[in-house]
Amino acid sequence: MDGAVVQVRKNTVTISKHGGVLMAEVDGQPADVLTADRILRGADERHLKHEIKPFPVSMARALGISA
Repeated sequence: MDGAVVQVRKNTVTISKHGGVLMAEVDGQPADVLTADRILRGADERHLKHEIKPFPVSMARALGISA
């Protein structure tokens, strides 16, 4: 790989629910929930740092884990 340029993108995605409304943050900045979902679904690797119950089934599917 002499001379190859490799780009690695890392994002921290947080999805939470406040008063029945889903909210998202990407790298600490407010984001649209659909944008956060797209980032999670497109990731080659996902690492769950924190989990708070109840964990929505749709979010679990996006992370590739069972709720």
